[in-house]
Amino acid sequence: MSCLYEKFSHNSYRMKTKLLAVEIDPQLRTVLAGEGFQVIGTDWLEFSEPRKFGTILSNPPFAEGVDHFLKNLEYLKPGGRMACLLNAETIRNPYDTKRRFLLYKLCGLAGVIAPETILSKNPPQGVIDDVLNQLEKAGTIEFFGQCFKDAERTTGVEVVCIRIETPLLKKKPFVPDWEAGNFDRDRQPEKPGAFKANPLAHKSKIKTMVVRYDRAVEALQKKWELKREIDYYLSPLPAYAPGRNGMKSELEPEGSFSRDYRLLKALFWGHVFTETDIGSRVGTKAQEDFKRFAIDQAKLEFSERNIMEMLQMILATVDQAMDQLVTDVFDELIGRHHENKQFMEGWKTNSPNQIKRGKVIWPHCSGMYDPTFSTEWREWQIPSFLSDLDKAICWATGKPMESLKSDENETTIRATLAKHFKQVNEHGERHDLKIYSEFFEIRVFKKGTIHLKFLDGQIAKDFQAKAAAGRMWIGEEDKAA
Repeated sequence: MSCLYEKFSHNSYRMKTKLLAVEIDPQLRTVLAGEGFQVIGTDWLEFSEPRKFGTILSNPPFAEGVDHFLKNLEYLKPGGRMACLLNAETIRNPYDTKRRFLLYKLCGLAGVIAPETILSKNPPQGVIDDVLNQLEKAGTIEFFGQCFKDAERTTGVEVVCIRIETPLLKKKPFVPDWEAGNFDRDRQPEKPGAFKANPLAHKSKIKTMVVRYDRAVEALQKKWELKREIDYYLSPLPAYAPGRNGMKSELEPEGSFSRDYRLLKALFWGHVFTETDIGSRVGTKAQEDFKRFAIDQAKLEFSERNIMEMLQMILATVDQAMDQLVTDVFDELIGRHHENKQFMEGWKTNSPNQIKRGKVIWPHCSGMYDPTFSTEWREWQIPSFLSDLDKAICWATGKPMESLKSDENETTIRATLAKHFKQVNEHGERHDLKIYSEFFEIRVFKKGTIHLKFLDGQIAKDFQAKAAAGRMWIGEEDKAA
């Protein structure tokens, strides 16, 4: 154990706590414990804890070698590794059923084709020699000779080292019986994005959500029932009862069923909100409003009726929220006029009531570039307002927002800037080169200013007309051409 620790730990005490030992000799157990190693058992053949190990190194009594090896396999994790020292005669002379089974098992683990005669009562020596030769070539076995001849506890027995690695098995996902229920089995596959486009038309998916929720609640109830059962068996132990002797058990979780239930219900209500993808279709302010609404809605029962009512309420306000977004974004653009002292370095080229086709300026985004801390341009500091600007223009012009987010090339302002920053940071491109999003020619400057120039003057007019209509002051000169 000490040799392993010195070779692999890099003097990390934490590594020592991960090296576990099972030792039958009382004196050696005392030595191991004194050196800081964890001794978790005394007799490996009687070890019965419900756990598995990623690596097992084994030097068992030679008389019980086969039993120890098979026990190792039982406790080895999928994808785990094992090295085990045995008497070489264990595999050279498989005279009993256990030894023959061990040899057969080794063939399977090493990918060696084992002849059927290997399991017969008296397998031919030529067959045994051929199998051992293949296992040796595969690196599964290595003969060490009399390696313990000069050890503290000497023996002239020839030793074989068996090294194996078990295959990494994929865990089978838990699939409850209701997943294959009639309503799910007979339903036609949905087209991608169909639920997002019209969630009210997909009642079967909503029903599936509710069934999943009901089963999750049942599972949560079982969890807390088991918790009470554990409490019953552990209650006589002073260290387990909270408040007694100033101790509290690690087995006692914080919270209660009511708290977990509220959290579970909130997660499902949030899932409905996420599945509709409404958040990506509305502006930042509306997203926050809808999230608050979803939190309040989580107080209600998670039922088909309540879900449908929530969706109807949210979808009925999306158009209104988008109209408001256009007005808010427009006001943000023209509101940073040079006569406004609070925003003196604002949208200097904009007039108070219209947006020119020329460039507009978003000033002082200093977080995008700050040489005091780093010479890199920071994608995460791109203003969220620019995402709202894209959404507002799409709404005003009737262009689907999804068309700006194709898998091949996303053309939003934010994605365009992020891609440009990556080129600047990784390949040394100039930061002030002209770049192009769906609607704008863009340039950025080190002081944190962004210049945006409409690529199409008609888009600017449509955007302005929509905003003017929302403010109820549209005139003939403001209407879209």
